[in-house]
Amino acid sequence: MIEEVNGYYDHVHCLVKLKPAQSVSKIVNLLKGESSRWINERFDEQLSHWFEWQRGYFAASVGEAELERIRKYIRGQEAHHSKQSLDEEMKEMGIDTGLF
Repeated sequence: MIEEVNGYYDHVHCLVKLKPAQSVSKIVNLLKGESSRWINERFDEQLSHWFEWQRGYFAASVGEAELERIRKYIRGQEAHHSKQSLDEEMKEMGIDTGLF
């Protein structure tokens, strides 16, 4: 179940509650596939090329105590990235953006 979603021009954040039988990779595949199809069907004449997602993704698990902080972070993407780019943020967290 998607609990929160928002993004910036070059990425999207989703807070997703998984059931025990669901895997992160399966959910990401579904989200990317369905959203790509939706975008390409509705905006095909406005797009200069076929929309597709990057091949990788980043996922992290969060505890119940962190949920409200994560929701606020997701909601505040425009303000957050006006101060720090996604690449800068990922590097600060020690994540190699070349993997994506």
